Amino acid sequence: MTYIVAISAYLVLLTIFGLIVARKKVKTSDDMVTGGHRIPFIILVGTLLATWCGGGGITGSASVVYTGGPWVGLITFAAPPIGIILLYFIAGKVRKSNKVTVPEIMGARYGKAASIIAALCVMLAYVGVLATQLKAAADIIVLLCASSGIEISHGLALTICTALIAIITVGGGLVSVAYSDAISALLIGGFFLAIPFLIGVANSQGATLPPEKMTITGGMSGWELLGYFLPSLALMLGDQNMLQRFASAKNSTEAKKSNIGMFIGEILVIV
Repeated sequence: MTYIVAISAYLVLLTIFGLIVARKKVKTSDDMVTGGHRIPFIILVGTLLATWCGGGGITGSASVVYTGGPWVGLITFAAPPIGIILLYFIAGKVRKSNKVTVPEIMGARYGKAASIIAALCVMLAYVGVLATQLKAAADIIVLLCASSGIEISHGLALTICTALIAIITVGGGLVSVAYSDAISALLIGGFFLAIPFLIGVANSQGATLPPEKMTITGGMSGWELLGYFLPSLALMLGDQNMLQRFASAKNSTEAKKSNIGMFIGEILVIV
């Protein structure tokens, strides 16, 4: 029950905080979409990190390690840092261009047809991305309730998650999302606090890895490994969320600095 109370309080307070910040800072449509191009550096780093390290990424990453072993996990986790390094050379240009979306950038370079095609691709891709995030969040709520002896349907949990996310997003646009994201990014410290407890549980249960999971490939083929590696790399490079946040920086220098901050944070999450 303690878990449920703590997470419920966190979600409610986070929603209220996001709406309060939005009420103070959102005055125009530009504020809604880009935060008026004045999102502070530390908030920008926090929202970049929290955007990438969502529910799907956290639970999905754990599944990759469990399925393939630590070496497969390392290969998979190498994709985002590589993508972030490549994004460093893009971040400043995105901010200078004053373009907010991937279709805008494609349209400016290749014309209206490319913009329309890019918009369709983004829409289709984000149906899947959003679905994994919402499903992961709902799964966590169901599991926590079950651990406390409370039965809740997956549909109800999914409805709760969707409603909270919609309120924060529609209520204040990027401003409310960015500031609430930055608060969430602070919880990364919880990963490190959990490590000694998890090691203790594993040792007490005599947990050992099967021999095949200690190999580089974890018993997988090269194509399977690429199937884990390439999607993360491609998503990082073309993620609408990332480009929109770079566009919200005060200038191109701040955009590049935030990219460096994200790189450091991502390495900590991977560890």
